[in-house]
Amino acid sequence: MVKLRDAKCPNCGANIEVNENLEKSICQYCGGTVIIEEAIEKYKVELTGKVEVEGIKGRSSKIAQARKHLAIGETEQAKVILQELIIEDQFDTEAYIELIKIYVQDIKDREFNENSSESTEPDNWAIVRELVGFYDRIKKIDETNTADSELSDYMEDIKHYQELIEQVNNDEQKLQELLDTLNERLNEVVAVSNECANNWLNQIVGKFFTVLNYETSYSALESYFDNYRMVKFATLSRDGKVEWEYRKITNEYSSNPKVVNLHHRDEQTMESMQEVEDAVIQIDHMTDKYLEESKQIRNKEIDKENKEIDKRNKQIDRENTIQDAKNKFKYVLIGVFALILVILVGWTISLFVKGSIVGAIAAIIFIDSWAVSSCVYKIKDLLLDIQIGKNDIQRNKNNIKFNQDSKKDHV
Repeated sequence: MVKLRDAKCPNCGANIEVNENLEKSICQYCGGTVIIEEAIEKYKVELTGKVEVEGIKGRSSKIAQARKHLAIGETEQAKVILQELIIEDQFDTEAYIELIKIYVQDIKDREFNENSSESTEPDNWAIVRELVGFYDRIKKIDETNTADSELSDYMEDIKHYQELIEQVNNDEQKLQELLDTLNERLNEVVAVSNECANNWLNQIVGKFFTVLNYETSYSALESYFDNYRMVKFATLSRDGKVEWEYRKITNEYSSNPKVVNLHHRDEQTMESMQEVEDAVIQIDHMTDKYLEESKQIRNKEIDKENKEIDKRNKQIDRENTIQDAKNKFKYVLIGVFALILVILVGWTISLFVKGSIVGAIAAIIFIDSWAVSSCVYKIKDLLLDIQIGKNDIQRNKNNIKFNQDSKKDHV
């Protein structure tokens, strides 16, 4: 026999009976699809209390127990009971209401600076967000509209926390825009030069935030130092705390992955979000003039560097012209020595032809033996010198091309 359970249709609100062994069913009133588990849970919310089952305390008993804990100041025990109820039934409005009351009082008892991104107790903001989330959920599931009356003594605080979270969300969106502005400006000054970026950080950003240099050193061990270069502004808080990310650019101590990226945190705080916004706006405005002046200075340096490159290229070009002239002269010498060889060989052959064997042999022994070999060796040396000269010319041409490619455009 099929066992039916009481349930409530989430679509039309009618009381229905469902087979708890099934996952889904159809409402006989509206014809809508019903998720069995959700329908049963929704029906439970409508009940005034839960029946005791196998010795386990029912819902009403647990609510009463939580209130007793609160009455004697045992807040944490009450929280645990109420949170367990919500885990069992995510539509338990009464448990949410009691939990909100606890959270409101908890926040009041804490040291909590609403203008700060952080507080003495680190979970302050998490509790405020959770409280507002609880209330928003109640407004969605409270079909009897009893929540506001139950929380009438707390509504002023709840509305304040809702406005506060809304303001924080708006501030966080604005902070991201301010962070983007700072990073855009950083990229602009880095494009001019590292020195420009370093001066910008110290002279302009440093007026409002405590900064490190554009490049800094960090020691993972006392005997190892690595250099880091600033990559970006990583975070900016409502009270002006800023964090920079630095990327490692050396490998003195590369085996520790924890120090690949270095994060520097400025603990200097500001009084309000408005002061943070004003600081970034001033940095933005001051950067325009700074960039204009820095670009003019850098462009003059680039012009000077390019002139030096042109000067070196002209010198190299002159060296190539001289070397080419030397090679041509050496070709002339090779022709002279080749002519001498032809003359000597021809003269010796003519002696043989004329029948002057003794004269020919004497010519070979006393003249050709050293003269011919000297000419041959000299020609070989000249050819080697010419090849070396050609290599020098080609190397110089490569240097000219490299220097030309190294010339910089204006920033």
